Parts: sequence; C-alpha cells; structure tokens
Amino acid sequence: MDFSTSLFQFAAIVYCVQTYVLDVTMCVGPSMLPTLNSAGDIILLSRFLHRYRPVEINDVVLAKSPNNPKQIVCKRVVGLPGDHIQYKRPRCGNMEFSYSKQGIVVPDGHIWLQGDNESNSTDSRHYGPIPEALVTGIVCLRIWPLFQVGTLKNKTVGTTRTERKQYEHDQRMEKRKKVAAKKAKEAEAKEIQEAKEVQEAKEIQETNATKETKDTKDSSHIVEV
Repeated sequence: MDFSTSLFQFAAIVYCVQTYVLDVTMCVGPSMLPTLNSAGDIILLSRFLHRYRPVEINDVVLAKSPNNPKQIVCKRVVGLPGDHIQYKRPRCGNMEFSYSKQGIVVPDGHIWLQGDNESNSTDSRHYGPIPEALVTGIVCLRIWPLFQVGTLKNKTVGTTRTERKQYEHDQRMEKRKKVAAKKAKEAEAKEIQEAKEVQEAKEIQETNATKETKDTKDSSHIVEV
C-alpha cells in the first residue's frame, strides 16, 4: 500500500467522521453572546445525535439558514413542534415572518430558534419556525478558549413558551369557557324573553279584564222601555 492510498483512506475516514460523527468548528458573531464569544469560539459538534433523538429545549444547534442554505447559523432551540411561542418583535433584521401579538404554534416537524443575544440576532422571529431537517448538528461542548472549556450553559430568553400538552389543555379549557359563556348568555336571553312574554300576557289579561269591566258597567246603564 503506497503513501497516496493511505493518505486517501485517512482523508476518507476524516471526512466520514466530520460528516456523520463529530466535527470541530468555529462559531463567530454576536448573536449568541454571552454564551459564545463574538470573536469566535471553537466547539465540538455532534453530527449524529439529532438523528437518533429529537432536539430538545435549550440545545444549541447548527442549522442551515432558511434564507440562505449555504449559510450555517448557530442558535438555541426555544420551541418544539406543537409549542405555543409568545415572542417580542425584534428590533433588527428584515421581518420576513409575520409578527403576531397572539404568538404562534410551532408546526409539526419544525422548531423555533433564537439567539441568546436577542437584540442582535436574526432567527425564527424573522423567518419563522424552521424544519428540523435543516439542523446539521448539536453543540456538545466548547473546546476553545481553554479557560471556558465545557458544556454550554442554559439561558432563559425573553420568549414565553407553552408546551404542547399545556397549550392544548389551555385551548380546550378556553373553548369550554366560551361554550359555557355562550350557553349562559342564551339561557339569560331565553329567561328575558320568557319574562317578556309573561309580562305581555299579563298586560293582555289586564287589558281584557278592564275592557270586560267597562262593558259590564256600560250594560248596567241600559234601560228597557
């Protein structure tokens, strides 16, 4: 086996490991401050973990940008399929995604991503939930700078998340309240209508009674000759 063949096999092994197992990459930019440094942190990335289990809340992932598939973004998972997300209108970036004060339900097969530095991050608040298939890896740990080696800490972002089960339960309860309020309103309207009909019948009876009394009095004054 000559050197070129060995080199080719080694390169093939390295490629397979980087593509399907583990990879080392650098994340640069301000969108994940203070979790990751804007000057660039080197991270160890799992290329297989998301293939065997769904991504989880607070996972820091690398994904293809929906706006530019050639661009890879590093963001935190904030919402899972079925979750209700209530978020603040971002102050930066182009709003390609319609903002709603009522929030949004993440569709099945999608996730909601946000940068830890909300004031300077283009994420799902701009382009909406992204397909899970766009995720290319999950960050395992930071390996550079040396004094910050370790797993990434969880960070609470300013977005309110309601889990799917809780949101569906809340929706059912809200629907029941609306149905109960509608029935109560219909019952009240029926009672008012019945009371009105009783009052009208009473007034008619009183009118008839008054008329009969008047007719009786008038007939008593009639003298036959």
